[in-house]
Amino acid sequence: MRLILIILTIIVLSGAIIFISEPIVKEFHRSRAIQQEIDSLQKQADKMEMENKSLRDKIEYLKSDDYKKLVAKDRLNLRNPGEKVVVVQPETENSSGDNDISGEAQGNSLENKKTDNNHDNANEGNGSLVVDAGWSNFGKWWKYLFGSARR
Repeated sequence: MRLILIILTIIVLSGAIIFISEPIVKEFHRSRAIQQEIDSLQKQADKMEMENKSLRDKIEYLKSDDYKKLVAKDRLNLRNPGEKVVVVQPETENSSGDNDISGEAQGNSLENKKTDNNHDNANEGNGSLVVDAGWSNFGKWWKYLFGSARR
């Protein structure tokens, strides 16, 4: 009889523990889901704050004198006193097929192109410099900075 009483007590206590622990487990899962949503919303708020800061910085730049000068130069073709303007004209297509050359052959053909400087210096007197588009970027800068022909 005593054994039955012990078994019955164990069953009742187990049931009571299960009955009490079920709402605790549910509340734990609910609080965990809420915390995950809070973290997600916090990340989203941080991202929006960064975007807002970026937009504020961009607005400040667009209001700056530097940007106004850049737009004036670009859209109104203005320049500062003493500043030279470089105009790069597109290369005219040759009927000889030089445009289809690739790799090392193309590099060699650029070296063999005409090195006449008369066309390149034609507009230097009025403050602008016209450079043939067949020149490499390095060659254009070299010509602009140092004035000697280097393709």
